[in-house]
Amino acid sequence: MSEYQYYEFQAIDRRLTEDQMRQLRDMSTRVTITPTSFVNVYHWGDLKGDPKRLVERMFDAHLYTAGWGSRQVMLKVPKRQLSLKVAEQYCDTDVASAWSHGSSVVLDLSIHPEDGADEYWNEDDQEEGILGSIVAARTDLARGDLRLLYIAWLFSADVGELEDDELEPPVPPGLGELPGSLESLISFLRIDPYLVAAAAEGSEEAPDAPGDEELADWVANLPAKTKDKMLVRLMRMEDQFLGQTLMRQFQEARKADAPAGPASRTVGDLLFRAAQLRGEGERAAAEASRRAEEERQRKAAVARGKRLDALKKQGERPWKQVDELIATSKPRQYDEAVALLVDLRDLGVREGAEAAVTERLDALGARYANRTALLRRFDAAGLG
Repeated sequence: MSEYQYYEFQAIDRRLTEDQMRQLRDMSTRVTITPTSFVNVYHWGDLKGDPKRLVERMFDAHLYTAGWGSRQVMLKVPKRQLSLKVAEQYCDTDVASAWSHGSSVVLDLSIHPEDGADEYWNEDDQEEGILGSIVAARTDLARGDLRLLYIAWLFSADVGELEDDELEPPVPPGLGELPGSLESLISFLRIDPYLVAAAAEGSEEAPDAPGDEELADWVANLPAKTKDKMLVRLMRMEDQFLGQTLMRQFQEARKADAPAGPASRTVGDLLFRAAQLRGEGERAAAEASRRAEEERQRKAAVARGKRLDALKKQGERPWKQVDELIATSKPRQYDEAVALLVDLRDLGVREGAEAAVTERLDALGARYANRTALLRRFDAAGLG
């Protein structure tokens, strides 16, 4: 079993200080550190530090994977963009959890196989560098898009952390058209795509991106004091997340005006529907495979027919070519001769001259009775 372990951390909202980078270097002499990242690969040993504490103190995103099947993603979001109460609606299990630390909420999606081995993992599964394709989901979450949280809840359902009769939390719109960041997360955590598809059936279409006029109407209705305070904060550059905060408030107001979604389904409902979709998908794949094989055979038959037509036009020349190939006494030429004889046999069957061809094949077998290697090839091709 490989002892491969991969750790990646990213600082997004603020760069690491020189002191923080010095602390990180003390953890490992083989680490790659920049003002915004910390990456280490272990083939023996382990990280001298707690990833959770590192995320709380220094980083905004973390990904971990190991050769025995462990997989983990942690994302830290400012509380002004995500409340712990909302996060815990979706993340309240051993594999998907959320907690508060200072002014942030930390999400932890992780699984560690109990038997210490992952039968599906191999060296080609090293998922180095993919954290960059996932972190965009953090930005979307900060802007009020809760699809990341719902995917986290599905993760718990998929690995058996939830009871069948448990109701799903509020279903965000747009599950049927996920961004690449969430597709990457689903792939990394190996969440059943049929379960995601089942969940998407209860999700409304994602609303169109707001236009300038819609945003302007919403801003115009904000209390004057609120707008004044925000402008002052913007001028003083006191809040780097002000834009995200405003967009999240806008999205919340937009959702409040939207019609209520469908009634909640249970975990059991979703798992059952996922099984149905899987069956439909497998049947569709089998049918597509059958049709593809039929088309392949049709094309092969057409091509073979053309080849036999060309062979027919050559008259006796192919039979002389067989003798020439056999006369070389070389294995490769034996194979060519046998392939040509198979075509001549099939041509005889097609033209109603099977008896005549069989007689000539028998004569060839008698003539070369001492060519053991050749006769073995005759028998294997059904020419004996």
